[in-house]
Amino acid sequence: MYFDSPEAVKLPWNMERVEVLFENAFKRGDGILFEHEVYEVFKSIGLDVPQHFFLKSGDDAKSISDKMTPEARYVAKVVLSGVTHKTETGGITFGVSAQNVAMIVRKMTEKFSDKAGFEGVLFASEIEYEKGFGSEIIIGIYQDDFFGPTVAFGLGGTNTEYLKDVIKDGMAQRFIPAAVSVDTAMESILELPAAKIILGRVRGASPWVSEETIEGLVEAFRLLGLCYSRHNPNSKFVIEEMETNPAVASQGRFVALDGMLKVSKKDYGPDKSRAVEKITSLLNPGSIAIAGASAKNPANPSNAILRKFLKAGHTGESIYLIHPSESEMSGIKCHLNIDAVLSARDGKPVDCLIVGVPAKIAGAVILESMKKGFANSIQIISAGFGETKAGRELEAGLAKKLHELPKNIRPVINGPNTLGNIYYNAKTLFTPGYKSSFTGKGKENAALICQSGAYMITRVSDLANVVAPPVAISVGNQMDLSVADFLEFLIDDKRLSTYGLYIEGLSPGDGLRLMKLSAKARELGKFIVIYKVGRTEAGAKAAQGHTASMAGDYMMFAELMKRSGAIVVDSSVEFNEIMMLTSLSGGLHETARRRKGKAGIAALSNAGYEKCLISEHLMMLHEDKFEFAKYSRQTQEKLQEIFAKMGIATLLDQSEVLDLSPMTNDEGYEAIIRATLADESTDFGIYAIVPETGMLNTCEVGEGHKEDSSRQESVLSRLIKIRSDLKKPFCCSMESGWKYDGFAQKLVDAGIPTFRSADAAARAAAKCLNAVF
Repeated sequence: MYFDSPEAVKLPWNMERVEVLFENAFKRGDGILFEHEVYEVFKSIGLDVPQHFFLKSGDDAKSISDKMTPEARYVAKVVLSGVTHKTETGGITFGVSAQNVAMIVRKMTEKFSDKAGFEGVLFASEIEYEKGFGSEIIIGIYQDDFFGPTVAFGLGGTNTEYLKDVIKDGMAQRFIPAAVSVDTAMESILELPAAKIILGRVRGASPWVSEETIEGLVEAFRLLGLCYSRHNPNSKFVIEEMETNPAVASQGRFVALDGMLKVSKKDYGPDKSRAVEKITSLLNPGSIAIAGASAKNPANPSNAILRKFLKAGHTGESIYLIHPSESEMSGIKCHLNIDAVLSARDGKPVDCLIVGVPAKIAGAVILESMKKGFANSIQIISAGFGETKAGRELEAGLAKKLHELPKNIRPVINGPNTLGNIYYNAKTLFTPGYKSSFTGKGKENAALICQSGAYMITRVSDLANVVAPPVAISVGNQMDLSVADFLEFLIDDKRLSTYGLYIEGLSPGDGLRLMKLSAKARELGKFIVIYKVGRTEAGAKAAQGHTASMAGDYMMFAELMKRSGAIVVDSSVEFNEIMMLTSLSGGLHETARRRKGKAGIAALSNAGYEKCLISEHLMMLHEDKFEFAKYSRQTQEKLQEIFAKMGIATLLDQSEVLDLSPMTNDEGYEAIIRATLADESTDFGIYAIVPETGMLNTCEVGEGHKEDSSRQESVLSRLIKIRSDLKKPFCCSMESGWKYDGFAQKLVDAGIPTFRSADAAARAAAKCLNAVF
């Protein structure tokens, strides 16, 4: 995925006249262009507009009627400063001709001349076009807080909002960051039903316009949005919003029937970018100051963090406790205040200041630290900031002071409201370790970056014995550092290949940053797994109340992240499952680079219902990215030989998902799996087992039977051997409850992602493959 930089954009049009219009609109106070001015902007970028004439208030109507085509019909629209929707004001009249212009002007003047901002009347020719589903579109530019300038495209007209409600989520309109290439934008737009109808790619439909016409229009809006954005240091103006609804298809081109455009001037406020390189001081500090430790309460979070640092080998030479009355704690000297620590260090700042005092006191400590350049980084574990009105005001004040500091001396701040972090051997997580299910056993190639500390620690517990994340970051309120900052810091860490993100809200600009980082991760052969809450109004409100976050539009976020290569999950259960799958499945990205076309999936089960579940849940998602493996004649013959040898040839037919029936034994399972994985068309395998058959050795040693799943000839041992022999990734599913927990865990221990239902395996595989291929 390619991204354009706003400052590098060179517009192919002369914008001198357009910028005069922008300046005039800005001087009027509201920044809103009059509709005839918007027509002028549209025309300058190649979008057709109706023939139109503007009659300024007080001018003679004859000056307009003389210019009109005698047989033509026009729409008269009142022009009022600050009013963009004229229908509600009664300021639109249809069927106007050269003969009745004077009468229309007189009536509109009588109706609106006493209203503030009455500028005159606009006359625009009525465009003849065939009204039908898809003949009207909406296209616009919007400045999104999270994704920057964004192009919107979709079905238009008076039913725009209704269509958004009744058409499948994300399929009525698309919002695409202007920073992505026009090719990427068109890939997204061409998926819309609207585009298929407009282009005549639906049975019985004729094209309204060509694909080149849509692409040219999208590119014009994209370039204009990029150039006049908050992110372009070379631009004097910002197009806050520009839209035509509808633009109609007429004679193979789009014509804008109306237009709205609002501009502002660039606000050159403080630089709010973060010095991501300073995150090292936060996560792996060489020197630490702690404000909040208590001699009376050893369970205090700051005390727990102190113990972690002492256990990691820090001493009184690198730890500085700040306390107004104590002389020492846990053998570490206490200092009266920040000045005392600076004096002890000859004025040199500490790498990290841990703040664990109550919010009201914490604010003063943080402010003093910033003023005196006391710390390169600050970890705020205190709550009570963004979650309350008084706390939000305090947090906003601190953020303002932070951004006023020169970037080279500005600390990075994590929090408030965090539980601390795990960064390999450096740990500030203060929750009791004995409460966690974490065992240290599992794949150590994943990082968790979570806006909720509680979500982070419960993921660590839930993933125990499967994934053992060596890095886990609790981000909290994102007053300064955000989820995207930590991901940027960690993305090049060669020890990590999967990043699990839990997001309640985005910081400004972070939507586009996450897109870029997801695309980079895919290039590096890594996975980004994202669980974002806020898809409903209730969820968005809950997220804002929890970590003072800005939730943003969920459907827009999810679609853009998926397109960039991230895996967006719908639940915590799915988050855990895909963290397992991505952490244990190596080589998929390399396969995707080699494979031309769709990924091939081999699948089988010994139960008919699982065959149905795998097919349904796999192919309901993004079937354009993968298909069932198309076995070669040699593989088909090999499978038939195996069926005959097992005595099951008369029971089975070869199908997309092989149904092995309950009559297939351990040896047969191994042989069939090896044959399907060896086929050139197979890129990934889904192998499901219902263990409650006498033909498979699936039980541990016990009374009433002679099975032993640990035997060398058992299906368990055979699957583990396949994993060690072959490089192609595959997963298994194991049904039937607690009795087979040990079986499933042994598969995971061998590096085989193992699900407890076939449909879960299929859904996870579909999302994973869609992110890669």
